[in-house]
Amino acid sequence: MKNETYEHALRRGAQILKQANIPEPRFEAELFLSHALNTNRLQLLVNQNTKLTLEQKQRYDQCLFKRTHHQPYAQIVGHKEFMGLDFVVTPDVLIPRPDTENIVENALQILKKMPQQKLRVLDLCCGSGDIGIAIAYYEKRAVVTGSDLSFKALKIAKENARKHQIDIKFVQSDLFQELSDQYNMIVTNPPYIPTEEIDDLSQDVKDFEPQMALDGGKTGLDFYRSIFSEARNFLMPGGTIICECGWNQIHDITFIANTNYFSVQKVIRDLSGLDRGLVCKSLSH
Repeated sequence: MKNETYEHALRRGAQILKQANIPEPRFEAELFLSHALNTNRLQLLVNQNTKLTLEQKQRYDQCLFKRTHHQPYAQIVGHKEFMGLDFVVTPDVLIPRPDTENIVENALQILKKMPQQKLRVLDLCCGSGDIGIAIAYYEKRAVVTGSDLSFKALKIAKENARKHQIDIKFVQSDLFQELSDQYNMIVTNPPYIPTEEIDDLSQDVKDFEPQMALDGGKTGLDFYRSIFSEARNFLMPGGTIICECGWNQIHDITFIANTNYFSVQKVIRDLSGLDRGLVCKSLSH
């Protein structure tokens, strides 16, 4: 068989992905071929008549095979962009989402207004470390601690911190159990999918992303109850919690926050305009 050109490989790949019901098959084929060739999409267009080597074709076909089984793109190529930074991604961590950037941006806005020379921030349920690393990268006064129950997730978080030359203390902990410091801010994207709804998630998510990063208990609110009930012991006076949540959980989490002496300062909306996060401030007793 003759070596195929870039354009032929793209057409073939797009057809394979289309048959597997992958959204935007041509676009994804371009991304996978770019990855296999270690180049960018523009070069594919400029050099569309260039032929693939056997090794390049094998890498490309392996990517296509994994994607037809609905493994997420970020896991296949091993990284994902978040807040302008490139993060290592494996099946041991939740893939960073664009909507979570709104959580980080709100955190940075609040931190920027704080006068302290050192701003202590806790990234609770840190996963890949994307939130805490992005905060430390863009706010140089931030002294960040990342905590997660998963040892494997923390290994990836540490790799990402080294990659971006960010000095972060990582702690393996079941929420606050192994923590003792106090913080100006706690930022968290905890598991919040109700257990019975996990099977309804897309195959990309339910079959490939870590269930412990998804399952929020029967109502999806277990972690919020635990976090808000303990958080005041780990926040400095007037400290802030910023949390991501499901689009239909705002009212329940507001009640949980108020019950534990927190006032809701702001509702954070995602790129679609849905309510997806809260900024809460600790009140004095």
